[in-house]
Amino acid sequence: MTMYFTEKDSLRYGKFTCFDAFPFVKAVFSTRIGGVSEAPYDQLNMGITTEDKKENIEENRKRFFESVGIDKNLIVIQKQVHETRSEYVSKPAFLDCTDAAFTDQPNIFLTVSAADCVPVLFVEPQKKIVGVIHAGWRGTEQGITNKTIENVKHQFNIDATSIVAVIGPSISVKHYEVSDDVANRFDREFVVRDGYSKPHLDLWKANEAQLKKAGVGNVFISEYCTMEHRDLFFSHRGSGGRSGRMLGVIGII
Repeated sequence: MTMYFTEKDSLRYGKFTCFDAFPFVKAVFSTRIGGVSEAPYDQLNMGITTEDKKENIEENRKRFFESVGIDKNLIVIQKQVHETRSEYVSKPAFLDCTDAAFTDQPNIFLTVSAADCVPVLFVEPQKKIVGVIHAGWRGTEQGITNKTIENVKHQFNIDATSIVAVIGPSISVKHYEVSDDVANRFDREFVVRDGYSKPHLDLWKANEAQLKKAGVGNVFISEYCTMEHRDLFFSHRGSGGRSGRMLGVIGII
């Protein structure tokens, strides 16, 4: 079991067993359960760029961060743009045009927003480094996951064998139909054509491969598909393009 869930204050959020061995880390992943937003953003929409009412999003974020015991003034928010820029952060901030962030500073909580795209959370326990990555098909094609880990290795002069990474809830290959144009951008090992009328892309496998290429020693996949589990998670594709967002959060305490 890679992921398990906790209910508190009418909210449900996930944790990852692979991080339980690290008491200096707090890592949580929101679900759609427990907020105030109305359909199609019901209930716990955390997405600041969605068309949901601003006051609902703010109330949802307030409830979530209070429930998990994180000061919302200590978070790092990314304006994710499906590219490959990763950034080291040393204080709470709003990062414009990044899709990955990492830090070795305590009391800073990195966030990654998702609703089908792959969220990656990782920990390097020896030097106490944590990070997040947002990888849709565009970012995956451009190698964001590999590039981010390489940046971490360069920044801290480490190898990646001790890094523990988890691929969080996101769309599975079973439900991720893509065009031939998109499929042709990827190696064949990440594209499934048999049994489908159009190609399907395996973002889990593709990002796992990038983590391992960068030398990451421990990679876990939550295996929760956002499309299949729409009662628990938001799915952009499953809702026809209008949905809320979950939030993955990780920090050093």
